[in-house]
Amino acid sequence: MSNFRLTRWSIMPAIVIAVIVFLSTFGSVLLGAFLRQRLPEHHVSEDSKDIVVLSTGLVATLTALLLGLLVASANESFQSFNGGLEKMGTKLIALDRVLAHYGPETSEARAFLRHHTLTAVLRNWPEDAQQLAGFAPTGEPTATASVAHSASVESGRLEDLRKTSDVLARIQNILLELSPQDHAQTWRQAEALALTSQLSEEQWSLVEKAQSPLPNPLVLILVVWLVILFATFGLFAPRNKTVTTILVLCSLSASAAIFLVLELNSVTSGMMKASSSPLVTALQVMGPVK
Repeated sequence: MSNFRLTRWSIMPAIVIAVIVFLSTFGSVLLGAFLRQRLPEHHVSEDSKDIVVLSTGLVATLTALLLGLLVASANESFQSFNGGLEKMGTKLIALDRVLAHYGPETSEARAFLRHHTLTAVLRNWPEDAQQLAGFAPTGEPTATASVAHSASVESGRLEDLRKTSDVLARIQNILLELSPQDHAQTWRQAEALALTSQLSEEQWSLVEKAQSPLPNPLVLILVVWLVILFATFGLFAPRNKTVTTILVLCSLSASAAIFLVLELNSVTSGMMKASSSPLVTALQVMGPVK
């Protein structure tokens, strides 16, 4: 897992998109207020208002349904990713324990496992470098600079994953070359091989989850619907400080909801990124890299 990197492409940060949504929605309120002053009186009469309210009620319902669906889906994706990290951490510990109980013949495989787990954490969570300083190999203070630099490079991700698979394959080759002396070692060899296969599957599963972006058309449609709603608010709302304050708060709430959806979908970046605790705990159990 030395080059195991979880990356999701993003056109711009979630906070920037949220600000754009806020400006768009509140801007539509101002546009509605501007149009009200220039439309003929019968266009903003009570009869016209009733029809507009009924029509935008459909848009409001669709907006609420889509926003709720996106929040629920994003939260499920985030929780699923965290669950995958927990499974990977558990299997890393289990594999290290099985190798340790097999005997000193597996020391090389254990060293590979520890080193590449450490590098995977530093690559995806560079902010944990100081916490993991004691786990770096002798002569490599934490490899933070080199790992952080390589982590900033977006190209070559598939090549990184191939290298990761090569690491697991190398561990498997070491295990296959072992010559068990009794039934216990035979069982541990088979168990270790099974765990390496499961780790490879978990790794690719996490990568797929991390690289499944939120469909841009859904976000765009949601923003368009919000703009329509807020434009009608501005068209018929009375002009006073109380109403203006409420509309600002509503616009902030809508942009905050979209920010939440985008953050939950960005599992390894942003303010709400997934926790590295499962892998850090696995490293603590396995011990420093020799």
